[in-house]
Amino acid sequence: MGFSLGGYTTLSGLGGITNKALFNEYCENTVEDFSCQPQPEFLSVLEAFNAIKHTAKVQQSLTRQGNSYHVDNIKAAVAIGAAVVHAFEPASLMAVKTPTMLMVGSEDRIAPNRYNSDYAHDLMPNSELVVIDGARHYSFLSECTEHGNTALPALCDDTGFIRRIDAHQAVIDKVLPFLQQHLSN
Repeated sequence: MGFSLGGYTTLSGLGGITNKALFNEYCENTVEDFSCQPQPEFLSVLEAFNAIKHTAKVQQSLTRQGNSYHVDNIKAAVAIGAAVVHAFEPASLMAVKTPTMLMVGSEDRIAPNRYNSDYAHDLMPNSELVVIDGARHYSFLSECTEHGNTALPALCDDTGFIRRIDAHQAVIDKVLPFLQQHLSN
């Protein structure tokens, strides 16, 4: 189970094969998928990457991007607000046999459904798509503290959207039966 980039990691563990060139091409042609841009929690990500991208470790890592990181014993998976989904080779998602729940908020503007979860669902033969009405991308994170509200208001302001406690309950209500069904075998 993973959220956002953790959702991407979940799909990688199911056999999704990364091809960074596909994602770069996708981002050059798509303006509505904000997973192509730095996020509020790490606005300096591009500068940070540019500072290390020519190091030996990063270059070695990039040569392994197309490897499979499939984990054989995963019986079921849940990806919430999966981002960067267009970095996967489509054929690798088509080959995923593991029952997978793709969950997303109807108001997700960071990894919008139509560009991410819906895209993966169309490719993955054994997937289920669940859209939580009124949830944004960050609705699935924990309740914000007073400091969080001040330091990262973009992640914390749910005004006009589903309350986080309700988004969390929706996740429980959908994920628990899904996992019970697929893990009881």
